[in-house]
Amino acid sequence: MTNKQKPIVNYTPQDADYIKVGHRAFVQPTNHPSQQVSNTTGVMTSPVVKLTKDGFETQNTIYRKEKSCC
Repeated sequence: MTNKQKPIVNYTPQDADYIKVGHRAFVQPTNHPSQQVSNTTGVMTSPVVKLTKDGFETQNTIYRKEKSCC
C-alpha cells in the first residue's frame, strides 16, 4: 500500500448534498484537479471514510467547505 497524499478539494454546500460515511457523496466541487470534473456541476465521490468539522474525506480525496460559506 502506498502512502500518497490525498488532494484537497473545496466544495460549495448545497441543499442537495448527500454525505454519509460508507456511501458515495454527491457535492459540487469548486477546484477539483481532475480534467474529468467540470467544477460547475455536482459529482459523485468515492466512498466517504470520515466526516470532519469542515468537510469530509473519501477514499481518494479530502473535501472542505468553501471558506466563504457556512
